[in-house]
Amino acid sequence: MVAMTVDCHRELTRHCHRDLTHPVVMFCVSETLLPGATENEVARRHGVCANHVSSWRTLARKGRLVLPAPEDPVEFAALMVGSTEDAPRADVGGEARPEIIAGAVVTRLEAGATADRIASVVRALATSP
Repeated sequence: MVAMTVDCHRELTRHCHRDLTHPVVMFCVSETLLPGATENEVARRHGVCANHVSSWRTLARKGRLVLPAPEDPVEFAALMVGSTEDAPRADVGGEARPEIIAGAVVTRLEAGATADRIASVVRALATSP
């Protein structure tokens, strides 16, 4: 990855937080997506506030900020779909309760939860820190 330096902190803070097409904005967000990178570390390296980097990441996640294409080649995993008739079935006894496991947190939903309810809980968990 090409290192990008900012010559003038004043120019960056005055224009970047409003101009989402600024290359530094896109570069900062791209850097935070690398394994092991943190928003604070990237913000400190580029001389911007960490909350700006966090806001830019949120915009990128919502699709309102377009990021440059990744420099690494994109890899795809093979997916094999088999017949569901051959799959072993577990006897759950009664109605099954959906569980969502995120790290050390287990969220158990009510029995018979609809797909919309499950999706809304997953979205809420995905957006929480």
